[in-house]
Amino acid sequence: QFATMALLSPGFENLYKDSKKLFEIKNGKFYTTANQEQLLFEVDYLSIEKGSLTVVKGANGSGKSMLTNFLTGYSDIDSFSGEIILDSSLKNAAYLSYPILIVNGKFRENLFDRKPPQDLCEALNITISDKVIDDNVTNLSYGEQQKLNLLRVFSLNSEVVILDEPLTNLDKNSIEQLINDIVSKKGKISIIAIMHSDELDIYADYILEIRHQQLIDINDI
Repeated sequence: QFATMALLSPGFENLYKDSKKLFEIKNGKFYTTANQEQLLFEVDYLSIEKGSLTVVKGANGSGKSMLTNFLTGYSDIDSFSGEIILDSSLKNAAYLSYPILIVNGKFRENLFDRKPPQDLCEALNITISDKVIDDNVTNLSYGEQQKLNLLRVFSLNSEVVILDEPLTNLDKNSIEQLINDIVSKKGKISIIAIMHSDELDIYADYILEIRHQQLIDINDI
């Protein structure tokens, strides 16, 4: 059944275009499901440039993940109404999400045999590169699991990276180094980070917040 469903067209192919913007929304409404019975949030107008750092904030359940899932085609196309243009680069976005999948094997196998970015390995002080990892993750701390997750995402070398709570379970030094690494990538790739804390705010080109069912750029207020 899942194999059959996977062959069906999701409908997003008509939304992706080679655009000057990363995405642009006009008079948009996002709903919890495709039947559009419950509104999550509305957007009057929003335009995000490529190569920017965008922070997304809001209370739990406000719709932060719905926004990023829709941008990357991981939701139902009918959960949105209005005008939206998505740049083609979003189709191949690298997505940091949870739960973290761990496989029983070596460190490189847990990167799915991709070469990790050396600068990020150094920034995060990776010390597990020679470790054999148990699939029940008894020999990896939560911080090490998060670092592994981050290396997977950035090893894809995607034009767009979406990070859902990237600082989770990291120590203070790792947080500082990761922020420095993210900031260094501004202008080279597009980064969207779902955040509850404010560490990235001063570096962000856009700070989007969902308040009272409205998505706004608080830098414009």
